[in-house]
Amino acid sequence: MSENRIEELVSLIKHYKKVYWEDNDEEISDSDYDKLIIELSELDPNNPELLIVDGPVVSSDGQIKFDVEMSSLDKRYTFEEFLDWATKVKRSNDEKYKLMPKYDGCSVELKNSIMATKGDGIYGEIVSSKIPITKVLQGGKFTEASEFTGECRGELIIMKSQFAEMNHKLVRKDGTPYKTERNSVGGLLSKTDIDMSLGQILTLVDFEDPLYCVEMTYSELMEFDLEAYARIIKSCDFPTDGLVLKLSDNEYHNSLGRTGHHVKGSMSFKYANPKAESYLRDIEWSVGKLAITPIGIIDPVVISGVTVSRVNLHNMKNILDKDLYINDHVNIQRAGDVIPDLISCKRMHNSTKPDSPVKCPECEYPVKYESPILLCTNPFCIGRLEVCLMDSVVRIGIDELGRPTIRKMIETLGVSSLADILNLTKEDILKLDGFAINSSDKLYNEIKKIKDSGVEEWQILASLNLYGIGKSLSKKLLSQMNLDEIRRISIEDLSTYDNMGNIRATVVVNGLFEHRDYINELTSILDVKQSTKTSMKVCMTGKFPEKKKFYEDMFHGFNIETSGSVSKDTSYLICNEHKGSGKEKRATKLGIPIVSMTEFLNLINVEVS
Repeated sequence: MSENRIEELVSLIKHYKKVYWEDNDEEISDSDYDKLIIELSELDPNNPELLIVDGPVVSSDGQIKFDVEMSSLDKRYTFEEFLDWATKVKRSNDEKYKLMPKYDGCSVELKNSIMATKGDGIYGEIVSSKIPITKVLQGGKFTEASEFTGECRGELIIMKSQFAEMNHKLVRKDGTPYKTERNSVGGLLSKTDIDMSLGQILTLVDFEDPLYCVEMTYSELMEFDLEAYARIIKSCDFPTDGLVLKLSDNEYHNSLGRTGHHVKGSMSFKYANPKAESYLRDIEWSVGKLAITPIGIIDPVVISGVTVSRVNLHNMKNILDKDLYINDHVNIQRAGDVIPDLISCKRMHNSTKPDSPVKCPECEYPVKYESPILLCTNPFCIGRLEVCLMDSVVRIGIDELGRPTIRKMIETLGVSSLADILNLTKEDILKLDGFAINSSDKLYNEIKKIKDSGVEEWQILASLNLYGIGKSLSKKLLSQMNLDEIRRISIEDLSTYDNMGNIRATVVVNGLFEHRDYINELTSILDVKQSTKTSMKVCMTGKFPEKKKFYEDMFHGFNIETSGSVSKDTSYLICNEHKGSGKEKRATKLGIPIVSMTEFLNLINVEVS
């Protein structure tokens, strides 16, 4: 009986591996798949299938042998089991651990301008052809992979916001969309051709320098609210599928060794994506900045304590591919987003084919289908204008203005731009339905406050709604040069700056030229302050008389950026105790000065008592 079951388990596991790694799809949840692995390990602990290090099937440029083997992490499925592991490996209650997100993508190494996936852990598959669409996140800074000269072993991901924005371009060979960010990463790695219009859609997050990493002792870990930390991680823009706990002492971590599958000095906690079943009752269509998007209305169902009545249907092609009908029985999954995804459907006896929109739900102009999305043919669509203006006022800092009021401004006052909103008088606002003297005064004063206090240059750029140029990128760009300099720069020169590349540089240069009169109008209305440029970048390591936060706050006043790692643009490594740490070795290799805190404070003319 057990032999038959082992045979059955191996067959199932191989099948689901193929679907996951080769087809970049899912037929079973991660938790259900892991249950099969656990059952097989209990029935046949030495089964060869358990020792295989899995990875995506990629369009390989050859193989490379890693200097240090890449292994997987062992998993736990409850916080209790997760903490039990920490208890077993601790040497004392002062043992230190690093707690960090488990990013959901594909493991790769970037070294000597060669990028390779994990492969079998010993030999990696070279995917250097994907470097042009990759950026590296190290030390809290993004660097184009093509410009990256260091070493980075980490997780290759697509951020949630980029996945949502580019979902219509991230499709399989048959045109169907990928369900998750991780599946899209695998899909991109398997392609032989590169769609450069995607920009730097892939992000390589350094395993040794991840965001949201916290360090604590065993005693502190036992008191730590893991559930609250997990909620924060799930709400971030980076796709995650769990948490990782790693021993801080690298020497002790490495001394524990590894099995044929995983290292013993680290452990992961895997959370399952919450799922539920319901019935699709209707499809609503809403106008965005680019496309008309569908939202499914379902019978209310509770997922993770939240009542859900709407699901994301993504685009028209997704509805056609799934052959989705009204009243279908549907399976939905909440993978960290507010609105869950519909992952599968089943036809019922009373199911009916949904009507496809022929007119824009906002302006009633005809729509056209340009796979995979529906587009309004009206270049002055009121719905699209409303969404764009809402984004602009948020980025400029007007907090008391919502979409319903913006709609009233468009319909009643003929507002068509952010400049129009900034020029409104009290009398104008009083004309809006529902506005009395007090409410109009409040909104007018909010607008006046922005005009009087001024805005930074990055807010002007971000408010233009240029494709793919949002708040974070605008901030980054304007920390390197001022708005006048950007308006005079060439596409070729701008493409060399951090996080730009040719595609984004083209969008910025052309967009600034196209909106030149509008920008002049905005800058004549607003007091525009030049964004603060960073004077230097430092990294601190070791112990200091005060907490690091004390020095970070002090350096901020000197316009000095602090980083958690050493990179080629680090100005100084501040180190009081020379212990030959990895940061010291890297600083020495890159020729970066290593100074004590006293020496650095003297350097920036801070008196040391």
